[in-house]
Formats: sequence, structure tokens, C-alpha cells
Amino acid sequence: MHLKDEEIEIRNATDADAGLLAEWWNDGKVMTHAGFPLGLGTTEEEVRAKIETESDETTRRHIIVYQGIPIGEMNYRNLGNNECEIGIKICDPDMQNKGLGKKILRMFIRGLFDELGYNVIKLDTNLENKRAQHVYEELGFRRIRENIDSWKDQLGRLQSSVDYEMRRGKMEKVYLYGQILGTHSFLLKDGFLQPDEYSEIKEQYFLPGGETGTAATVLSSLGVSVKMDGTWIGTAVAPMLKDFYSGKSVDLSSVYFWEDDPGVMDYVVIAGLVRSPMGRFQTLFSSGKRWWNVPREEDISDAKTASIDPFFGEESLLAAKLCQKHGVPFVTIDCPHTSELHRLAAVNVVSKECTSQHYAGMDADAIMELLKESSDGLTVITQGGGDILYARKGGKIRRMKPFDVEVKSTLGAGDTFKAGCTYALLKGMSDEETVRFASACSAIAISRFPLPLNPPKLAEVNEICWSR
Repeated sequence: MHLKDEEIEIRNATDADAGLLAEWWNDGKVMTHAGFPLGLGTTEEEVRAKIETESDETTRRHIIVYQGIPIGEMNYRNLGNNECEIGIKICDPDMQNKGLGKKILRMFIRGLFDELGYNVIKLDTNLENKRAQHVYEELGFRRIRENIDSWKDQLGRLQSSVDYEMRRGKMEKVYLYGQILGTHSFLLKDGFLQPDEYSEIKEQYFLPGGETGTAATVLSSLGVSVKMDGTWIGTAVAPMLKDFYSGKSVDLSSVYFWEDDPGVMDYVVIAGLVRSPMGRFQTLFSSGKRWWNVPREEDISDAKTASIDPFFGEESLLAAKLCQKHGVPFVTIDCPHTSELHRLAAVNVVSKECTSQHYAGMDADAIMELLKESSDGLTVITQGGGDILYARKGGKIRRMKPFDVEVKSTLGAGDTFKAGCTYALLKGMSDEETVRFASACSAIAISRFPLPLNPPKLAEVNEICWSR
């Protein structure tokens, strides 16, 4: 397994690492918590022989590299039944107690779940190692048992340990609430529509759309289980949705079937960077009638993370408050700084369209100052091809350039960015990792058409994510 971000690399140990590993294992200060305060007393040849017996299917040792320098090691051991046991040591004393362990473990856990397909990760630590226990519990490991005076260290002293485990399941479940549409998309052959001129349609599709529908498609492709609710689906939309999501990890059981209406649809004409959506949303919202579900508390309480579209007024706010009640962090979009959804959200992704509507004449930095100081969550401002801004209350405004790709269609770009943020929130990514991951998802989305039939996959997102 090979994992990498801007500063950290986790790679398989090789024969060339045997000397360094022997040096670490023979250092009593490094090995104290493992029960060897005098070191292992091993040789480079013995370590090399151990490495040569390892494989991806049984056990694998990895080297932790920080800013190009090896600083520690970690490993996993296959226990069978899609379970594994892991260990980690930051061996360079200058790199200890700097918060790196949590970030490194987060990357390793994602790799074990998403790339190697494990369902359960187990580990243990010395009962006296309170710092490690705090990190494990922050990451979501569950304390299983304490083993008091259960073993003796190298000097014959009784030691106690704590067993932890982390499972898939709730950790992997996301609740989505918002717009679920049937989207008719038309990709034109030769440029965008011109008045009184004929345009040739190159490709056309009827597929799931809307902010929530698109996010569900992307998250499912990334390997996440999704429970979706929101817009009522009617006689034209429902069969398409049910057929499309058949066999995918998207649960439609809470979505209401609208028997006397074809369902909510939009029509989008696309030519490269330009698109024009059409629909009947003004008529629907001005009708005074509700055409969306009231969120169910049991759906939200069963989720690890959520994403809530702000369009459904009291019902959107109810979903947010239920998330708050059950400790489920959520992502939202396009909420101004005065919005309660913005105040409650773990992440608010604000588009150029939103800033133009609510903050006309203000520059992005001034808008960000208002937004970031009105919430404890992460605020992200996207600007199409311009810099992405992100910040938190009391912190400086940071910038990231979007990934440069050849654009085939911008349809679903923002919805995919939201899905990327939701995935990042689920996986406990840092702010920088979140924005980078979401931007990579969006870059892949705009490089292909139609997005629902070609959603980003985790391996290709990771590949582009750390390509610069």
C-alpha cells in the first residue's frame, strides 16, 4: 500500500530499510511502550529476513516518511474475516508530540478500509500511554477492554493494555437531504445556442440530478453507503432513479413516491464551460405546497455524517437541528453568514452564484471574513476557475488553486465538490485535505460527460489529489 499527501508518505518497507528499522528497534526509548525498554537487540540481517516474508495478504510493514525523511513505522496484520490489527511508532524523537500521529493514522485507516477492503481494524496500547488513547478515541476507535497486569515487559514488570477497534458500518453511512431530480442533459456539438440558429445535439441523457442526487451518485462511487431523502419523486422520475441506483449503495426507502405527478425534472443545455439549466422551480416554490419530505430522525441518528441542502426552509433547518441533537456533523451549501444552517454546519461550501446574490460588490476576502466569524465550522468559497478560499473563525484565509483539467461539461461540478467535502468530513480529513480532495473530485467531474455514468472513483481521486 502506498499513501501520500503533500508532506506525509506511507510506503511498504523494503530491504533498504532494514538498517534503519534495526536501529529503531534496538533503541529502548523507542520500544518502551512495546515492552522492550532495553531494545530488541536484533540485527539488520534479521530485520531484512522478516521483511522478505511479508505480503499484502498476511502482514505488511510500512515506513512513515515526513518531508522526505523517514520518521517511523507502522504495520498491519491480517486476522482473517476482513479484520486486521495495526501498530504505529513515531521513532524520531524530534517528530513526536507534534500531532503527526493522528494525521498519519487517519491516512492509514482510509487505506485499509478503502483500498484493502478491511471491515474491522484493531489495535492495543499500553494503559499508561494516555496520549495514544486520546488520539485513538478522537479518530473513532472504540475502547473494547482493559487488560490489567496481563503481561510482563523485558524487565519482568507487570504491564496493562487497552484494546480498541474500529468498524465500518455507521462510520461509512452518510445521510443526504435535499434536491433529487431527473435531469435531461443535452451536450451540443458545435458551441452554445444562438438565437434563430440550429444546434446539433451530440449526446443526451435522462439521469439522476439535483444537488443531493448528484452527491449520492458520487459518494456511492467513492465507496460510501448513502441514505437519501428530500424531493418527492414522481411517475417519470421514480422508475429511472430506482433502476439507476439498483445495485448501488444508495438507499431510497425514505423517498416519497408522488403518484399524481411526473416528478421534479430539469433540462440542461451544455457546451463546454457554458451551460443553461431550465425547469419549473419558481412555479413549484411559489405554489405554497410542500413537494419534499420532512426529515426522519431515525435516518439522521443512524448516520455518521450528513449533507443538507438549504432549499427546503423549515425542513432543512429541522434536519440540521436533528444532526446537532445526535452529534452528526453536516455539510451544507450556499448559506449566507446570517443563516442558522451556516452557524450549525461543519462545512459550508459557498459558490460564486451565492456570493453574487447575497454579497454583490464585495470581494471574496471580505465575504469570507463575514462567513468565517459567524460559524465554528469550515467555510469554503469556490470561484469557478479562480482560487478556492477556505478558513475558520479566528484563523487566516487560505487559498488553493483548482486542479487544471480539460473541461468537457461543468454540470454537477459544485454538487461533486459538496460530495467530496462530505466524504472528507466522514473520513476526518484536515481542512487542507478536505478542500484538496473535494477539488480533485470536482476536477474529475468536469472532465467527463455525463457525470452520473462516469463518477469519480476513489483511486483516481487520490491519484490526482496528490499529483502536485
